[in-house]
Amino acid sequence: MVGLLQSTAKKSNQQAAALQLPGQTRWQGKLYTLNSNIFNKTHMQQAILDKKSCLSEKPDADARNKYSEMREIILDKNYWTKTLDLQAFLKSFLQVTLALESDKPKLSCLYIYYTWLLNHSATLVSTSSWLSSLASNVDELIRK
Repeated sequence: MVGLLQSTAKKSNQQAAALQLPGQTRWQGKLYTLNSNIFNKTHMQQAILDKKSCLSEKPDADARNKYSEMREIILDKNYWTKTLDLQAFLKSFLQVTLALESDKPKLSCLYIYYTWLLNHSATLVSTSSWLSSLASNVDELIRK
């Protein structure tokens, strides 16, 4: 897949970013993965259209099904909208998480951090209905 992305990027005289592995925290890793996917969106969409490059000469039914599923996801506008929404939420969440995990976390700031996160997530939810259940869970955790 990486070789195909690089080849597609090279054909359009652009540089593809490396697909990144998870970072120090699972949230950071998820954000890095989202950032990488968003950066490579165009290359992924171009690459998935070339069925011959994605599949072997004689693909089995399982390979064809996986290709079809990936093609549907990569070309779906709704998927990319959700990816951008999740990226915005994770950036906020990671900012608070890293502040609390620092060498000098300040317990006195805990309420302020989570209130900020709650307010920030409420703003995101108002523009993205699918994040509402996620924000509700965060709200419930904060209020405990």
